[in-house]
Amino acid sequence: MTTPSLFAEALGTGWKDLPEPLRDMHNVEAAQAAAGEARVTRGKHPAARLVCVFFGFPKATESVAVRVSMNRTKTGEYWVREFGGQCFTSRLSRSGPGHVFEKFGPFRFLLVVTWDGEALTLQVCKGWLGPIKLPSWALPRSAAREYVAADRFAFDVPIALPGIGLIVRYQGWLAPEEQGVDRLERDVAAAL
Repeated sequence: MTTPSLFAEALGTGWKDLPEPLRDMHNVEAAQAAAGEARVTRGKHPAARLVCVFFGFPKATESVAVRVSMNRTKTGEYWVREFGGQCFTSRLSRSGPGHVFEKFGPFRFLLVVTWDGEALTLQVCKGWLGPIKLPSWALPRSAAREYVAADRFAFDVPIALPGIGLIVRYQGWLAPEEQGVDRLERDVAAAL
């Protein structure tokens, strides 16, 4: 595709400052995948369990195989995250400099994307349920961090809700996976 990737557009001139593992993960040109390992922590509140079930977030575990399939289309990128066979999907789309949208089912969030020289941070700043804007007190608290550890793409994604606390947190690493484009497209299609 001739247009810049979502994150290249969001970061502008800062894109060139990202370490190679981060650029490789976010430079989705067609279809690509990465695999690695993660640790998953879930919140203890009963409502946290319900939110995890609704969104398909992974179960708590000290170590699980993780695979992420990314497929770029004209309207954005579809990300399928698989934790030990359990999948959840989101769609990322353009929002202009410093931001991207991420959609989970009926929810859409505007994320502020920043690079501080050590980590790429994606922080929820606005949200909608369908056409209804969520009040700030109802927004998820999430500042996902992506960085390089042991020369690999590493991630730390905590998600919390006001009044409930931690919903889920997944931390780990990913490395590029060499797979055929057909399989990646099937993975994305099956998850939608």
